[in-house]
Amino acid sequence: MWYGVKDVAAEIVGLPKDRNPGLRNGEFWAVKDVSFELRRGDCLGLIGPNGAGKSTMLKLLSGLIKPDGGSIALSGRVGALIELGAGFNPVLTGRENIFVNAAVLGISRKETEARLDEIVDFADVGDFLDTPVQSYSSGMQVRLGFAVAASLRPDILLIDEVLAVGDVGFRAKCYNAISRIAENAAVIFVSHNMPQISRLASSCIVMEHGSARWFDHTGLAISEYHRCFETVGSVVRAGDGVARIHSLRTSSEGIETKTFHYGQRFCAEFNIESSDDIESLVVNFGFSTVGDELVAECNNYISSFPIGTKAHHRTRVEMTIPNLTLNPGRYKVSALLMSPDMTRHFDWLRHIMVIEVLGARVASAPQQFQAEWNALVAPKRPEDDE
Repeated sequence: MWYGVKDVAAEIVGLPKDRNPGLRNGEFWAVKDVSFELRRGDCLGLIGPNGAGKSTMLKLLSGLIKPDGGSIALSGRVGALIELGAGFNPVLTGRENIFVNAAVLGISRKETEARLDEIVDFADVGDFLDTPVQSYSSGMQVRLGFAVAASLRPDILLIDEVLAVGDVGFRAKCYNAISRIAENAAVIFVSHNMPQISRLASSCIVMEHGSARWFDHTGLAISEYHRCFETVGSVVRAGDGVARIHSLRTSSEGIETKTFHYGQRFCAEFNIESSDDIESLVVNFGFSTVGDELVAECNNYISSFPIGTKAHHRTRVEMTIPNLTLNPGRYKVSALLMSPDMTRHFDWLRHIMVIEVLGARVASAPQQFQAEWNALVAPKRPEDDE
C-alpha cells in the first residue's frame, strides 16, 4: 500500500515519471518491452501460455492500469468484449439490462433505443426478453451480453476468449459480427483456440513471460505458440490387453527419426503381440496438436489392408504415409488397436511419441494437401460472362 500511496502522490503533484523504473522487492515485469502499431482494418491475435501477460496487456490498452514506462496512444472509441454479461442485474429483465449494460459500455440511451431491435434480434432470447435475467441460462446471458457489446461499433475492439462459450450457431453469428466490426476498426483478439486465431487474425503477437514476438504470418505464430509448451510426458495406456503394440519406431527413407520435412515420406514400424487368435483388427494412428486437437488419422481399415494375429506370436507391421502433409509444427502421436466394429479396444497408447514437421511456409490450417493442378489458357467467349 505504501508503494501505491507514493505512486499516486507523485502523479497528483505532477512529478516526472521514471522512464526506466526498477523492480521493487518481490515484483516482476508482467509486460516488458512490447511495442506494436495497429491500424483500422487489422486484426491482431494475442496468444501465449497462461500467465504470459495477455490479460495485463488488455488492461493496459483498456485504461484499467497505467504503464510504468513507455506510452500507449489510442484513437477513437474503445470497446472490450470481456466477461460478457458480468454486470447484469439478475432481478432486472433482459430489456432493462440492455440499457444498463449499454450505459456501462458508454452507449447513450438514445443510441441504445435506436439499436434496440438490432440487439434483440442478435441476442435471440425470444419471449424471455421481458423476464428477469436470473431465469436465463448461461448461454442466453452470454448472447445478450455479446449483442450489447457488439452494438457499440468501436474504433478499437478488444476481445478476450468470449467465443469459448455458446452453441455453434451463436459462435457463427459472433464471427460474422466481429468480421463486420473489423472492417472499420482495429481488433485485438486473445484466445487459446488456434483455429479461431487463424480465422480472424491477420498478424500475431506471441507472449511468454511478459516478453513478446511479432509475427506477420499467423501460421508461423501458431507454430511458435505450440513450442511454448512441454509436450513430452508419460504415455497413457488403456484397453483390455489381449493384443498390444510394442517397439514403435518412426523413420523416413530408412533412417530412424522423429523430425520430418513437409511432404516427406513417413514410416512407422511396430510389433503386435496377442494372447488370443484375432482374425481381424484395426490399427489406427492419430496425430494431435500439443493442445490435444486431433488433426489427422490413418488406419488399415480405410486402406483395405487386413491384419490378423495368432496367439503368442509376433506380427510385424509397417505403415507408410507417402507424403506427410501436416502443417509444420509439433504433433503427438497415438496408436489404437481395436475390433473392426470399433466396440472393443485391445490397446490404446495416447501420446506415445512427439514428432516435428518442418517446412519453409507455415499455413493456418492443420493439414495442407498436395493437389494436382492444371491451367488452360483460352480466348474469352461471350457466353463465359453468363
